Amino acid sequence: MKTGIIVQARMLSQRFPGKMMAKLNGNPVIDWVLYRLKKVAEAEVLILATSNNVENDILAARATGLDVSVFRGSEDDVLRRFTAAAEKFSLNKVVRVCADNPLVCPGEVGRLIEFFNPGEMDYAFNFVSKMYNKYPDGLGAEITTIEVLKDLDNKVIEDVEREHIFTHLWKHPDQYRIATFKAADEIAFPDIRLDVDTADDLARLNSFSFAIDDPAEVVIKKIRQNGDGR
Repeated sequence: MKTGIIVQARMLSQRFPGKMMAKLNGNPVIDWVLYRLKKVAEAEVLILATSNNVENDILAARATGLDVSVFRGSEDDVLRRFTAAAEKFSLNKVVRVCADNPLVCPGEVGRLIEFFNPGEMDYAFNFVSKMYNKYPDGLGAEITTIEVLKDLDNKVIEDVEREHIFTHLWKHPDQYRIATFKAADEIAFPDIRLDVDTADDLARLNSFSFAIDDPAEVVIKKIRQNGDGR
């Protein structure tokens, strides 16, 4: 079965326009995400899925420069864009990462891929603290199958559920087998946020001396030493 990682990214953002090219410790946020995910040995392909809008040309160029595959589709129908990307690259197991997580950890994404068993699960996650996993927000990812993606693409009608592609799944847990696992003790700090939604979020992350190769445990240690995980 072919496993691929699809990164959702676009330049337009209501709260932080252009954040993908904003700098974290000297490098654009999108570069952090793609560079770190290229190190996930458990995935066979890494794909940037952005829209056809011209303002996203710069993201496609950054991905190409990092030897990352690119798929372009609808700006607003993210579910269709995501499913079409998975179909184009013949993926069976599909990992989703939002590009506002510059500190996504290759090791934790790899753990998620190894954990996921399509015979027993429809969807698994470790990108946020839910259920019992105690994960910080922004270290991990989500994973599903192409069959589940197609099912969602065929049945989901509401615009908000097509933009936030797994909303329908979470609204109907009786219809889908959702799974997760506990974070390792050294990173099990669910109150820590590492995603970038606003300029203030990026400014806070820039206050730490993160290196682009820092593993999860180093990222969390630096934040805890500073005493600011929010």
